[in-house]
Amino acid sequence: MIMFNIPEHAAMVAAAAGCTLQKHYTCIGRVRGRRLLGGVILQNFNGASISMHFAGFSPTWINRKMLWMSFDYPFNQLGCNVTLAVTRSGNIKALEIIRKLGFIEMTRIPRAFVDGDMIISAMARSQCRWLELKPTIEGSNVRQE
Repeated sequence: MIMFNIPEHAAMVAAAAGCTLQKHYTCIGRVRGRRLLGGVILQNFNGASISMHFAGFSPTWINRKMLWMSFDYPFNQLGCNVTLAVTRSGNIKALEIIRKLGFIEMTRIPRAFVDGDMIISAMARSQCRWLELKPTIEGSNVRQE
């Protein structure tokens, strides 16, 4: 099941992703039973772009529906031109996932983190292959609180 804006989920995803929750954010989480499998936090929306932070707690946390919803929200619902991912250079696993999702490294800022460089990656709407998935969404599988 996909759930939106559950504070406990947002706190868990933010902690695992190494980001600080801003005042305004959206959290999309995938759960099985009562267990959070993984999620994405979207924040720092400025009218044209938004930052995305991903975290998984199960190897199978991300599926077609989760991918579609994670990118439909910023590109189709908010109308973003681009999504951004900010990652520590030492977080090899996160960088691999970001590249597999289709983000492209745009720049590095040396020593912007205590333990490494800051890597800023981006994905333009035209580059997002996940919007083509068009999964079926039953109302009972999507819950917002």
